[in-house]
Amino acid sequence: MFNTFKKVIVLYWMFLFSAFFSPATAQEIKNRLASTDSGHIDFMSANRRTTFSQMYKKAVIFDEAIYGELSFPKGMRPGDAVPAVVIMHSSSGVTDTIYNWAQYFNDMGIASFVVNSFTPRGIQRTAEDQSLLSFPASAADALSALQLLATDPAIDSKKIGVIGFSRGGGASLHSSFEKVRQSVIKDDTKFAIHLLFYPSCSEYAKTTGAPIRIFIGTNDAYNTLEGCQYNVAALQSTGADVEMTVYDGAEHGFDTTGPRYLWVMNATTARDCTPGTMNIDNGQAELIDGKKLSAQDFVDYRHSCTKRGLHVGSNPKYREMSRVAVKQLLQNQFGLAQ
Repeated sequence: MFNTFKKVIVLYWMFLFSAFFSPATAQEIKNRLASTDSGHIDFMSANRRTTFSQMYKKAVIFDEAIYGELSFPKGMRPGDAVPAVVIMHSSSGVTDTIYNWAQYFNDMGIASFVVNSFTPRGIQRTAEDQSLLSFPASAADALSALQLLATDPAIDSKKIGVIGFSRGGGASLHSSFEKVRQSVIKDDTKFAIHLLFYPSCSEYAKTTGAPIRIFIGTNDAYNTLEGCQYNVAALQSTGADVEMTVYDGAEHGFDTTGPRYLWVMNATTARDCTPGTMNIDNGQAELIDGKKLSAQDFVDYRHSCTKRGLHVGSNPKYREMSRVAVKQLLQNQFGLAQ
């Protein structure tokens, strides 16, 4: 009798511990949104080790809970359905710059969903080690966010865009690839526009057809202008609607509010590699000098010429210019008053 009583007590305390200290319970995970939902929202996404091979085989494992922060424009009335933008952060995680962009969109009359890919996975930053979270997993995060927002009655599901910064720019690009999109989303839901700030310029594939707009500086420490132009040409060869805006003298991170020049000692960069790009659809790569490589050889080559140490920096002039450009793009895309 006494042993049975002790067992009941132990089970009771285990239940309390589980209820109060679990990071995300099943009841908190959202797969649909109500018009009243806002703020912190947990949702499921792909395993952090996801590969493009898994995506193309439609064998992605969705076993990791992440979260986003959903905010709406002021003055919305019951029954309103506004456009939205999914915001994908850089290797530094969610920063003040990301929240500033979210507020900027809200002031335009657009809902914003700041996806946090790092904190719920126990990651602080990836500048020094990008393998902590695969790039395909980041793309899945963006697409999973899109799929969730499309269920919200307060959001126009045909007017959801994505903006990404650095590795988040890569997520924005990869989410435009049709076969990548299909690995996450089963219906025809897609992003209406993809905005990429200083992304990686080394992959392309057949896209969904939605506009892709790239913003980059000539002094970018991750990419050469020549390499990004080469990648844009490769995207255009598939029929993609892609354009690139170049800011003369701008650094990587020109839209941030940090210092004008910051040295990041152990951050990795492939800027010194010969520019080239890989077709994710067929696994074939080509360098700008015409040398052809398999996907694995291309990845190995990029690893072999990757170096550590790079500079980033804000630029108030180009921060403002890029914001004006993004505003005009979204106003035109979503049919907003100018």
